Amino acid sequence: MKKLSTLFLSLLSAMAFSQFTSPGTGVIYNLNSLSAAAPTVLVNNGTDYQMTANITIAAGDILLMDEDTTLKIDGGMQLTIGGIYNTTANNLLITATNPATVFKGIRLEEGSIATFKNTILEYGGGLQVLTATFLMDNCTVRYFKSGLVTGAAVNFSRGNPVVKNSTFIENDL
Repeated sequence: MKKLSTLFLSLLSAMAFSQFTSPGTGVIYNLNSLSAAAPTVLVNNGTDYQMTANITIAAGDILLMDEDTTLKIDGGMQLTIGGIYNTTANNLLITATNPATVFKGIRLEEGSIATFKNTILEYGGGLQVLTATFLMDNCTVRYFKSGLVTGAAVNFSRGNPVVKNSTFIENDL
């Protein structure tokens, strides 16, 4: 009975702290395929997606944001990119599931490549850009709070990031 209780508690704790990390083997994900790979971490609601736990796209893998949709991220959760992040959608909204509880933020690891286009980012804890290859074009960053992933709406650490045709509205810093 003691072994069964220990097994049950182990499974329960694993489910409570679930997250998704891609394998780093060259897999290309979009939101639909990522939701299929991790249906409890990225829930497809038919009209939008809800990220309920941390997601890490490992070096070697790609997250392609190729559909006009909304990605809602639960409070305190973080999207980490170690590989490639690329937006090809014409209209993408990345927001908090509940604006009163902002999501932790988006972290772009050293060596990753990130292209944000036609994206509205709101109610998050910042973009921590540790990579040298970063492009933000025709985007809006609004209502970001400081001190979650970074002390500013966007924090650059290296390289020559390009931010053009973009607006920053009512961010803490």
